[in-house]
Amino acid sequence: MFVEHSVNELYTGLCVLENQSWVSISVLSRLWQLEKDVAFDVANLFCGMSLATLQLRQTSGGTEEAGIVLHDLLLDFCQRQARKMMNSSLWHIRLLNGYLETQHESPRAPEIQSTLLCAPRPWWSESDDGYIHANLARHLSCSGHSKELGALLLDARWTSLRVEIGGILALKTDFAVLDKSLAQKETTWDQNLSLSEIRRGFKCVLRAVQASFGTRVAEGQRTFQFQVCGRLRNSREDSAIVDAYLKSVQEHTPKPYLLPVSAFFPDLSTTPIMEIRVGRRGHYLACSPCERYVAVGAGKEVVLAEIATGEILQRLLGHTANIWCMSFLAGSKRIVSGSNDRMIFVWEWEFSDAPVQVLEGHTHNITGIAVSGNGERILSSSLDKTLRIWDVSTGTQVGELLQSCGVNCVSVCANDKKIAIGLSDGTLKVLDYFTEEVLFEDTKAHEISVRCVAFCPNGLYLATGSRDKTVGIWNVQTWRRMGDRLKGHELIVQDIAFSPCGKQLASSSDDGTVRLWDVDLDSACGYHRKSLK
Repeated sequence: MFVEHSVNELYTGLCVLENQSWVSISVLSRLWQLEKDVAFDVANLFCGMSLATLQLRQTSGGTEEAGIVLHDLLLDFCQRQARKMMNSSLWHIRLLNGYLETQHESPRAPEIQSTLLCAPRPWWSESDDGYIHANLARHLSCSGHSKELGALLLDARWTSLRVEIGGILALKTDFAVLDKSLAQKETTWDQNLSLSEIRRGFKCVLRAVQASFGTRVAEGQRTFQFQVCGRLRNSREDSAIVDAYLKSVQEHTPKPYLLPVSAFFPDLSTTPIMEIRVGRRGHYLACSPCERYVAVGAGKEVVLAEIATGEILQRLLGHTANIWCMSFLAGSKRIVSGSNDRMIFVWEWEFSDAPVQVLEGHTHNITGIAVSGNGERILSSSLDKTLRIWDVSTGTQVGELLQSCGVNCVSVCANDKKIAIGLSDGTLKVLDYFTEEVLFEDTKAHEISVRCVAFCPNGLYLATGSRDKTVGIWNVQTWRRMGDRLKGHELIVQDIAFSPCGKQLASSSDDGTVRLWDVDLDSACGYHRKSLK
């Protein structure tokens, strides 16, 4: 059945996979250069030998497809075998050529090719199969074609497509792969440019795209590229790399479009740093709908601060035990807080320093507060194993959902269709708001307890914080984590919140700080903007 390659060789080819990632039979067919039914037989053989796990998953097109998952120890074995045979990079090339052959009349070659069949390749014309766009940068780098990756990242067609499908963090991951390759001097470039100039130029392009992505979502590609060009011309970076991207924008942006004749957008790298200390450990926070305020639960008090200046405006007292959760009510300046005293307080801080509503019913510590998108319902989770629903206008309980033990947090999507909960064993679970059906579950979302969870305002992304001191961001459409977890906190991440525009993500920690991250709508870049101490 396997004339060109032995089973051992095909198994070694799995060295190109990522740790614990699911790969469809279609992708394996390209990797092994076998027909799909034969590739399925090979995969099934490996699963029968306990060398892989066969799973059915729903594709982006809505259909179910079979695929395999490789345990990390087995993946490590494949990678060691490939290194021993000195053909690891050749398998990456083989997979890329599997995609190239779909557009070119090149015969299937039984040997493992050592070069790409067609380079550079217009990868932006390749329809997204749920794999190649997300993994292309890694395969190009691992196959020794980092220069082709650099050319791809300087093409406006690819950057537009990448952020449209995967968000800005997906594109940031591609740039990180290239930067790592450059740092390790794994590729050669124009001899007229130093390595530091090349790296600086690519980072400049990424910052400009990243800062303009909100416009891409709201107004479309033409205005998006207009903003990118404005920021690049303001970057003061006289670089051939920047010039190459500007040229690509002019050549490939759909016409008619506008291009700035002068620089006028601020450079993202000039963002100031500011620090303020609120003086307690265990901070739980929320950002106001008007984007001017952040409410922080510090011990038993609610501390209200202005985001722009960090000035503390008010301290609200009333809880008799530490506050565990906070939220602003949509369309108002009211704040909701939940505490270990089993009480939920609603504050109208502009008019009173005492709570205007007290919601009672929980029999154990309250672990999470979420507000429905229309602002009419409050959801509260508790160690009493319940998720309770409250009517905002009357302050009465109107629903109760029994949950498993160890539910630490809850968040409701803005369209009121999804509920996300975080569990004490590191599991992230998303439920249907109306039916309670489990839509997604990741038992390894974090190494240990998930302490906080929040949906992005547009509902496309989900952020989590954990006792492992990190913040994770998830694509709700694909249910994949977007790149590496954000690091910086020195102790437990106790709460997180997106700003209403989605351009900032705030995370609070037991280390006594609130960190503000520039995430620019649907992204989660690693630029730490401010710290409120």
